Amino acid sequence: ATTQPTQALAMLNSDFLNERAAAFSARVRTEFPESSRAQIVRALNLVLGRAPTGAEVQRGLSLLETLKSGDQLTPEAAMNTFCLLALNLNEFLYLD
Repeated sequence: ATTQPTQALAMLNSDFLNERAAAFSARVRTEFPESSRAQIVRALNLVLGRAPTGAEVQRGLSLLETLKSGDQLTPEAAMNTFCLLALNLNEFLYLD
């Protein structure tokens, strides 16, 4: 099986996947409204089907901070982007 660059771009830019990422983000923000860390842990747990590693959680937190401070996204938009990224992880898309 191979993946073409256009497939990855379609996954990141599709209206459907962006809508699903926004709904996914709303779910984890509702479940854990006060904690970005808990939101990331929950999102990764659901996507990966396992507990995320500390390094995975830390990378997620770093991404959220970069999106909020560097890209000037709202916390909601930053979590939407994180959830879009999570739905595009190889571990989510492919079965071993």
